Amino acid sequence: AGWRTLAGAFAVNDSLEVLDLSCNELTADSAPYLAQVVAGHPSLERLNVSMNRISLAGLRRLLRDIAAAEHAAEEIAEVDVSAQQPAAEPQPPAPAASRHDADGGDIELWTG
Repeated sequence: AGWRTLAGAFAVNDSLEVLDLSCNELTADSAPYLAQVVAGHPSLERLNVSMNRISLAGLRRLLRDIAAAEHAAEEIAEVDVSAQQPAAEPQPPAPAASRHDADGGDIELWTG
C-alpha cells in the first residue's frame, strides 16, 4: 500500500527533480515500483536510495530497469545507492560504475 500512495503523490508532480528515499528500509522488492516512478518523471536529475536494505541483486535490477525506461536516462545524472544493509546475508558493495546519458555525458553511480 505504501508504494501505491507514493506513486499517486508522484503522479501529480510533473516537475520532480530530486527524489531522496534514503533511510526508508527499501528492499529489492521496491525496485520495480521505484523504476516506474523514475520512468514517469523525465525531469528527475537525482535519485538517492542510500542507507536502505536493497541487496546487490536488487540494486542491479533497479539500475537495469531505470536504464531501460524510455525517459529516465535523459535527465538523471546521479544515483546514490551507497551504504546498503541487506536484511539477509550482507553483500559486498557494488563496484563503482558509470554510464552515459543520451548526450554522451557521464552519469555517476555512487556505491558504498
